[in-house]
Amino acid sequence: MNSLKLKLLSTVFTVASAGMSLFAADTILFNDTVQHGGAFGNGPIYLDSGITYPGPGGTNTLNWEPEAGGYKSGGLEFYGGKIMTVPSGVTNLDYTFYVDSTGGSLMNGFTVNLDTGDFNLGTDSWTLDGNPGAVGDVVGQTWHTISVDLTSIAGFSAGTSKLNGLVAFKNNTDRSNVFIGDIRLTQAIPEPSSLLLLVAACGLVVYIRRRN
Repeated sequence: MNSLKLKLLSTVFTVASAGMSLFAADTILFNDTVQHGGAFGNGPIYLDSGITYPGPGGTNTLNWEPEAGGYKSGGLEFYGGKIMTVPSGVTNLDYTFYVDSTGGSLMNGFTVNLDTGDFNLGTDSWTLDGNPGAVGDVVGQTWHTISVDLTSIAGFSAGTSKLNGLVAFKNNTDRSNVFIGDIRLTQAIPEPSSLLLLVAACGLVVYIRRRN
């Protein structure tokens, strides 16, 4: 009987550990400060607290001033010694920004450079504030979040692919200041079946302990 209980407990903890791995923390690349080795990508770009990011974290944003010439990109870069391997389990890259303008032509695209292939705005999957991505839907003086589905990029493999270039917003010829509040690598929300499995495992632990 004790042997059976030990086997059940071993199974429960294996399942519970697998379930808990679904809730691993995001990998923050920027929130108040640059983290995980990135550097300011394209300039002028600097820390600024003039416009407060409304999400969790500190008060600083990255204030990027697009230079003349149009279609410039600003954000973070991962070149040379700054190259970063995308952690296992990561599926998305989220980028929260605010364009300080009421005009049009506020966004021309988005860049994610990987050693295994680059994000293509026209063919790869991305959303703007949770909806299918559309460049023309960016509204000035409003916080937006772009979520890039890294798994849609040909050749991408979490745990192997590396950020080795820009993670950046492309401003159009409007050239208004862009404030960046948060950049992070995230994991997809677990399927309901995975959550139920975890709950069941926890319930089994409680049952066995009560039987004892």
